[in-house]
Amino acid sequence: MRRGLAHYFVLAAFVALAGALFAFGIPSSIDAAHELAVDMQLDRFGDQTPQALAAAPLPPTISGVDALPPASHTQVILALAQLDRLNSRAVLPAERDATAAATVQRLRRYLETTPADTRAWAALAQGLVLLGQRQAAAVALKMSILTGPWYTPLLVSRCTLGIDLFPDLDQEGRDLLKGQFRVAADRLVVQLAAAVKARRAGDFALRMLSSSPEEATKLMRQLARA
Repeated sequence: MRRGLAHYFVLAAFVALAGALFAFGIPSSIDAAHELAVDMQLDRFGDQTPQALAAAPLPPTISGVDALPPASHTQVILALAQLDRLNSRAVLPAERDATAAATVQRLRRYLETTPADTRAWAALAQGLVLLGQRQAAAVALKMSILTGPWYTPLLVSRCTLGIDLFPDLDQEGRDLLKGQFRVAADRLVVQLAAAVKARRAGDFALRMLSSSPEEATKLMRQLARA
C-alpha cells in the first residue's frame, strides 16, 4: 500500500512539474513569436551596423510592436530603426515628436530590466535630443559611455552627440567624452573626421584631443584630406 502511495506521489509530482514547465513555456513561446515577427519586418536593422541602418529603410507600418515584451532586445533594434528614420528623413514635427516620445518610453521600460545595454542608452540619448530634453539626454549619453566605454560601433555617434550636448554634460561626462574622441581618432579617424566636418566642429574635436597629441595629429591630417 505504501509503495502504491509513493508511486502515486511521484507521478503527481511529475505531472505538476510538467504542467509548470508547460505554463511557463507558453508565454516564452508567444514572446519569441512576437519578437520574430517584428524582427522579420525590421529586416537588416537586426545587426545594427551603420551600413545596415543606411541601407534598410524602416517599413511604413510594423505589426506586433505593442505585443513585444519590455525586456526584448528587439525593443532596441526597433528604437534604432525609428530614430534613424527620424534623423535621415524630413518628417512633420508632430510625427517626429510622437515617434520620439514613444521610442523614449519604450527604451526606458527596456532599460529598467536591462540597465547595462550601452546601445539602448545611446538610443535613449538620441530620442531625448529630438524631444529637446537636453539634460536627460546628457545623462543617457554618459550612461552609454559608462556601460560600454570602448564599444567601437558607438564611438563616432557618441562623439557626435557629445558635440551637441557638451554644455549639458557634467565634468565627469566631459572627461568621458574626451576618451571617446581619443579612441575614435585612433580606431575610426576617417569616420570621425567626416562627422566632425559635417558639423563644422573641427576646433571642438581638437580641443577634446588637446591632451592626446598623436590622435590630434591623425585627426588634423584626415580633416585636411576630407
